[in-house]
Amino acid sequence: MKIIIWQKFLFLFLYVISSPLFAETDYVLCIDGGGSKTILQVLDAQGRLIDLRKNNAKLEKIEAASSNINNVGKEGVKAVFHSLFNDVQIDDGSTTIADILPYCRVVAGIAGTGLLENKQSIIALFEEYGIRREHILLMSDAELALQLIDDEGIILISGTGSVCFGKKNNTVYRVGGLGRILGDEGSGYQIGLQALKAAFAEEYGWGTPTSLTPALKEFFNVTELKTLISKINLGEMQPSKIASTAPLVFNEAWQGDSIANEIISSAAKDLADLLVKQLKISDLSNCELHLWGGIFKNTFVDAFIQKIMNGIDSCYRKRLKIVNKSSENAAVVYASKFNSFKE
Repeated sequence: MKIIIWQKFLFLFLYVISSPLFAETDYVLCIDGGGSKTILQVLDAQGRLIDLRKNNAKLEKIEAASSNINNVGKEGVKAVFHSLFNDVQIDDGSTTIADILPYCRVVAGIAGTGLLENKQSIIALFEEYGIRREHILLMSDAELALQLIDDEGIILISGTGSVCFGKKNNTVYRVGGLGRILGDEGSGYQIGLQALKAAFAEEYGWGTPTSLTPALKEFFNVTELKTLISKINLGEMQPSKIASTAPLVFNEAWQGDSIANEIISSAAKDLADLLVKQLKISDLSNCELHLWGGIFKNTFVDAFIQKIMNGIDSCYRKRLKIVNKSSENAAVVYASKFNSFKE
């Protein structure tokens, strides 16, 4: 899908409005909000990460639950902000985050804010904390990651959901990202869902025995997984909860379970398919491929990436430089890249 007209000017516009981002403010709140968790880190006026304190513990970052408004609603996002901002001290503990919010700037990449209505709702929540609208730079997590591509390149995201974006000649190309019902191929949610299906099948007697079944019982703390079926079908179980089982599936796959291995191999193929489609519609080559999302943080990530690349024609593989960005906070990287700090 080719995104046209106004988005051709998006990158220049964001650069222009963000250049004075730190003027007359002492701190910048950098928020990375995905489908499973939300991370807050704070930069000072010199662009340095500052220490935070919560419950008497010294922390580099504060973590909370998912802030994807499509999944948790406005009240869910509000609860996440409460966790991030309340009872959190900065530096030596003499000042709290809540005290400095009216004097902060915000750089935030939050899943679900691609829709204007969602974006406005979340900006309104920031304003409730006294943060001025003109001090807020808010994009979806995918849009923010895309800003970190210099001239042209590709981002492949696999976390709770999945999507693949390409950028070439100031034009943005998108493949996937249609949500857990219509898509999210190769995502943590789909990996977890397939694992649960396999375990349900074993419990009911028509499936192949798999080590996923006892592992999932322990994860959900149930004696029978079938008790979860109604919660899943009624949408009472958050997608992030299902996605959080993905590391378990990876572990069982690399321990030799054939069913888990099939699920992981299928996820790799799905992500390879997204990437192949992106390469075809954007005609990109000799560029960086940035990997983002929790799936690319797992212990077996190198082998998983190799599985993905094996699903791509060798002529493409040789032209892509893979950069795993999944352990970084995109908001911090963006703030550091595009904004000058006070000396």
